Amino acid sequence: MKDQVVKSRNIYMCIHKSNLVFNSNILDAELFVFYASRLCLMGYW
Repeated sequence: MKDQVVKSRNIYMCIHKSNLVFNSNILDAELFVFYASRLCLMGYW
């Protein structure tokens, strides 16, 4: 159960970081969210 909570929090942080980048218009948002979530789930971010 604890692992599930940690994973959910990591995904939330990923989305939050992605939104920060999206809001500043640095990158293509959809692509960024896709890659960010993949990197997060793999533990790179």
